Amino acid sequence: MNMYLAQLDISPLPNIQPNEATALIITNTVFGIIGAICMIVILLLAFKFITSRGNPEATGNLRNGIIFAGIGLAICIAASSIVSFIIGRAR
Repeated sequence: MNMYLAQLDISPLPNIQPNEATALIITNTVFGIIGAICMIVILLLAFKFITSRGNPEATGNLRNGIIFAGIGLAICIAASSIVSFIIGRAR
């Protein structure tokens, strides 16, 4: 009886075998969401930059924010490319 109970799988989670395609889908989704957030931040900061009416302090802060968001987007694109390349080589 104890042998039968030991073989019984009662976990509520489905049994999914991970593979390269699953990892690629997950990483592309995560990097896509991060990239979309960076683009939204760039657009919002650009709008605020345009409507800042030439205030030197505001334009300096907004310019730095746009640069940092652009750097974040570049890092996201580079990381996505590196992960895709590594997963492609693993096949």
